[in-house]
Amino acid sequence: MNAFKVESFWTLKAVLEAAGSRFEAKLHRLKDADVKFNAREQAEKLVGLLQSASFWVNKAGQTLKLRNPLPPFTTSSLQQATAKGLGLSPEKTMQLAQTLYEQGRITYHRTDGVSVALEAQEAAGLLILKEYGTEYLPETPPVYKTKTANAQEAHEAIRPTDVSQLPEDNDGDAAKLYALIWKRFVASQMAPARYTVTAALIHAGKTVEKPFPLIFKAQGRELDFDGFLRVYEEPDDVDESEAEDSGAVPALKDGQTLHLVELPIDEGQTRPPARFSEAALVQKLEAVGVGRPSTFASMLKVIKDKKYVALKQKRLQPTDTGLQLNDFVVERFP
Repeated sequence: MNAFKVESFWTLKAVLEAAGSRFEAKLHRLKDADVKFNAREQAEKLVGLLQSASFWVNKAGQTLKLRNPLPPFTTSSLQQATAKGLGLSPEKTMQLAQTLYEQGRITYHRTDGVSVALEAQEAAGLLILKEYGTEYLPETPPVYKTKTANAQEAHEAIRPTDVSQLPEDNDGDAAKLYALIWKRFVASQMAPARYTVTAALIHAGKTVEKPFPLIFKAQGRELDFDGFLRVYEEPDDVDESEAEDSGAVPALKDGQTLHLVELPIDEGQTRPPARFSEAALVQKLEAVGVGRPSTFASMLKVIKDKKYVALKQKRLQPTDTGLQLNDFVVERFP
């Protein structure tokens, strides 16, 4: 990470117009390769070629996209969500969860299971029906399976013991944590969100018969039904397909001629791998099967207390002591 060298790159997009509606399309392929230019001059050369070109829709269509809710919390996912959404450390999260558990407000909070008791699902279904309506209730209660390696699933997921106990309008951390657990659980029992995704592959060339060896892609989505999103959305929870979105896209037809408005060039920079936040480290530990729900918070506490790492701008950075310890371990236990 320290040896990482930042490099600049440039990307190209087209601002196009169809029937009075403007939209953006990203340069998607160039001679069957992904497109990132190493020099701005390369992008400018292509812009010069495209300024006088014709643009048209090669293939367009609309599809229905469902976005399913996440399962109710495990210890790991709770610690990740509280770090992102509430700014709480794993240790603080466990302290607050212990209090809620002792008060009888939530189920056991040290768990890697995502299953839910049938009576809890039924209670959630009744609440959803009453508060949000029939359309927000799935036809059958969802069943979640853990994706964690070596999960023991000795306990069900973290949820309210009584879903009818609604979150309080309170600024305290314990109240915020309960609200988060309540929302995640209720959302996990709700219907998916539905989107209409409009996508188009756009060609350019001197004529339709002589297209250039490149493809622009425009993709956008419109929310048709919010489903579980009415209650809860995880911070930074983005569907992989959303990364390709270029903004709102009007309805387009195959063969439709498009008007070129402009060809902006955007500069970007490569980034080194991000240092672990406390939440990201918990996620990694769980993924590789190191530790248990009962030990994640204490493991982080130990490496901070012993000053093997320091928390800077919410990221864990190894100290000189930590680096020396790592070198010693690698040398003695290869």
